Amino acid sequence: MPDQLQLRGGTTTEHNSFTGALREVTVDTTKKTLVVHDGASAGGTALMKESGGNSASSVGIGTGGTNAINIDSSQKVGIGVTPDKLFHVERNDDSTTAIAKFKNAGTGDATLQIGNASTNFVIGMDNSDSDKFKLGFGDALQSIVGATIDSDGHVGINDTSPSVTLDITGEGGGNGEINVKRTSGASCFIQAQSQFAVFGSNTNHKVQLKSNNTTALTIDTSQKVGIGTASPSYRLSVEAASGTDVTSEFKSTDANAWIQIKDNTTTDTAVMVGANGDNLLLRAGSNTRMYLKSDGNVGIGTTSPTTRLTIVQSADNNTGGLSIFDSTENSSFRIYRTGAGQDSIVSFQDRGTDVINIKNQLVGIGTTSPSKKLSVVGSNEEDLVFLSTGNAGGNTFAGVRGDNEAGIRIRGGGSGRGGEIELAGGGRNTEPAVIKFSTTTGTSFTERMRIDTSGRVLIGTTTGDPFGNRQLTVSSSASTTSIEIRSTTTGDGRIIFTDSTSSSDDGSYKGQIMYDQTNDFMSFNTNGNNERLRIDSSGGISKDGSFSTSNTSDDFFFNTGTAARFRFHSGITGSRNIIGFSNPNGDIGSIETNGSSTAFNTSGSDRALKKNFESWNENVLNLFKDINPQKFNFIHQDDGEEKTKGFVAQDMVGSFPEAYTKAEEEDAKYFFNPSGMVVYLMKAIQELQAKVEALEAA
Repeated sequence: MPDQLQLRGGTTTEHNSFTGALREVTVDTTKKTLVVHDGASAGGTALMKESGGNSASSVGIGTGGTNAINIDSSQKVGIGVTPDKLFHVERNDDSTTAIAKFKNAGTGDATLQIGNASTNFVIGMDNSDSDKFKLGFGDALQSIVGATIDSDGHVGINDTSPSVTLDITGEGGGNGEINVKRTSGASCFIQAQSQFAVFGSNTNHKVQLKSNNTTALTIDTSQKVGIGTASPSYRLSVEAASGTDVTSEFKSTDANAWIQIKDNTTTDTAVMVGANGDNLLLRAGSNTRMYLKSDGNVGIGTTSPTTRLTIVQSADNNTGGLSIFDSTENSSFRIYRTGAGQDSIVSFQDRGTDVINIKNQLVGIGTTSPSKKLSVVGSNEEDLVFLSTGNAGGNTFAGVRGDNEAGIRIRGGGSGRGGEIELAGGGRNTEPAVIKFSTTTGTSFTERMRIDTSGRVLIGTTTGDPFGNRQLTVSSSASTTSIEIRSTTTGDGRIIFTDSTSSSDDGSYKGQIMYDQTNDFMSFNTNGNNERLRIDSSGGISKDGSFSTSNTSDDFFFNTGTAARFRFHSGITGSRNIIGFSNPNGDIGSIETNGSSTAFNTSGSDRALKKNFESWNENVLNLFKDINPQKFNFIHQDDGEEKTKGFVAQDMVGSFPEAYTKAEEEDAKYFFNPSGMVVYLMKAIQELQAKVEALEAA
């Protein structure tokens, strides 16, 4: 053995109170280790020993006076730090390099194992699998791999070949799952199963998807889905934001886009709603049943509707058409077609009975075989047509009723009052082919007018004239029977007689009776609306309407013009009064004809007409002595016309008042009355006769 270096030594207890000299080395015989002293600190600093059996409080290994590794008395190891864990590595600088490095320079794996008495975790780089970083279970990375990170940063859990940022595979080929939860709240669950993927909540909480920090989709705890709403009311509730009309879009790149609706028995693709271009389609029974075109036309049974609603039946029977049902699912109203071509019938049905049938452009109500443009068939005493205002306060109605005896009755009225037109059929037992017009003020009708079988109109009577040629008969049980023609205050009322349909006056007005409301007169016209006789408002009668300022007060005036147009004809040659004159006192004159002459009877002469007689002894002959005969023209004549011989009434009326008379009007004129002059002439002749007899006697 070489030379020995012996140092002072002592037990650990002795060292605890020994300071020694600076840089003095002693031997701790208890711990069997060297102790270095600094000349000030009692106990010194024990040096590390190969065996941990010494009892030093800590061991430090370092260089340059600084410990790099520290092992304390509880076997905690610190690198760059006094350890507070079993293994503690710490650096206090601004370096960006790694603090620790575990490397296998060979072909094996660089791994780190962490475990306890029963379980080991291994973490490291798998050199055999593209140097992927892995976390597994057991002693080697290849045993059971839990997590993998490849060189692209892809993370795989139970997946050693992740292809995305995070790739998770279920354990043992089972479901892949992620569960994110809050200690006191919702649990977010993601799962991949063999047939589908699952995303949701395992707790009694809603599931929401957000975009731009705004909830876009919500699934509540009863599995109702809301898009645009966090409180869905139905299995799917879609709500658009304010100002947005379109809530959702279903789009296909094919010719049609369909939305399928199914229950637990619906055949696949049997019931769908779809779009074809700008057209809407409804599909049932795997066929398109309704087609709503972009122009608003709706087709049922056709994809080419040409009207607002076009229905095409699949068969010519009553199984097609349009039906409206009531609450008991009985057909309250149906429209359908049977037959084909001109023999086809379009029927409107009410509660299983055909009500209206249209065949070959003929309409039948109550019949399937219409023969006219409109054929209405009903039962006896049944209203075939009924129109009503529906006014509860006084219902106004009109109805057409069939009657086996009366024929067809057309009734109208309201509040218990109305009228009836009865069209008696030709097969009626009594009064066939008669049209009656009746009214009522209560519940029974009273006939007011009828048109009989010969076309005569009877008003107020059921009996026509005995001659059969009077087309209008008006009768009344009242004392007065009248026909009224009413016109405006500036119009006129007319009765026209004609034998032509021509629009000319000659054809339209062979005869006419007219009342002019503006001027208040009645005229009788003939031969092309030429007035022949007029009666004015005061009762004055004129021929040709020729009143003038000199005769407006006359009751009767005829203008004969240039020819005599006034003639009275007697049908016998014996004596007969043609014109009689009378007043309230009785007959005062007449014009009488006999076989060869005319007599003018100007005053009553019968003694039975007179009383209070006395003799007339006035000397009349002298009255003629002072008369003043004149020649003159009338005012209306032109100067130079031949003058008329006569007298002036004002010169004669004093002597012969009965021969010169005038009316009582203020502007009345005198006229000569020859019959009044006759009595004077007869008296004068008597006086002359007496003078003649006296002269002859002398």
